[in-house]
Amino acid sequence: MLMAEAEPSHAMDPFKVNKIAEQLAQKYDRIKRIGLWLNQGSCYVQEEQEKFKEAQARLHQGYNPKMRSEISRLKSFENLKSYSSCSPSERAKGGFYCTEDGSYMQCFCCGFVLLGTPQDKTPYICHQEFQPNCDFIKGLEVGNIPKYEVRVQQNIDIDLDKVQVYSIEEKRVESYKDWPNYSKADLIRLARAGFYFTGVRDTVQCHCCGGTLSHWEQEDDPWKEHAKWFPECEFLQSKKSWDEIAHLIKEYDGFTGISVMYTLNSVAYSLYC
Repeated sequence: MLMAEAEPSHAMDPFKVNKIAEQLAQKYDRIKRIGLWLNQGSCYVQEEQEKFKEAQARLHQGYNPKMRSEISRLKSFENLKSYSSCSPSERAKGGFYCTEDGSYMQCFCCGFVLLGTPQDKTPYICHQEFQPNCDFIKGLEVGNIPKYEVRVQQNIDIDLDKVQVYSIEEKRVESYKDWPNYSKADLIRLARAGFYFTGVRDTVQCHCCGGTLSHWEQEDDPWKEHAKWFPECEFLQSKKSWDEIAHLIKEYDGFTGISVMYTLNSVAYSLYC
């Protein structure tokens, strides 16, 4: 009589079963923790995006004439709340200033907001990558005032014909018809102080002494600038007393003890007491 062949048992060792169950439980627990972390991370990113949108609505839109000076941009980073591998000097040179709340960097020209920079890239490179059409990045004339640029410009030979024409204040006012939009100087005050527009950037020249100045900002006082740099100007002296000129010079902020004297073809810096 043939004996029936015993079927192989598929039962597993209970110890192995428990071990596998334990491993699966651990994996599941890790998956749950990863899912929770991802969910929290997603919520954090979403929260930061919402904060950024709200902040962006409050930020200056487009060109900011108050920040066209690299020095002004550099000073703004005193309010910066976060830290970065790049220096404030690199940020200012790249066209960025720190927003009033101290949280973001914004381009003075195109208004682009940069949240941060990787360690291997400068703010300027990031600016190029994210906003290549920015006129500042393209190297166009946007009124940027480099850190070491001075207001007093190289003497422009005085055109004697212009001396006669621009001795009339109304004619000086008319010269500003093509004044660049990026400079918010008071054009009437410039003309009243003896300056006419040369047609180059925001450079003006006195019709009398030939003194040439540029990089005008909204808060600048043309009379104070005239007195500071060209105190020997006959037009200035015809409009202001020596006491008034001395007072204007005394009120001037920066470059103490330096003035400029122009002749028809040269410029000389002098010290005064």
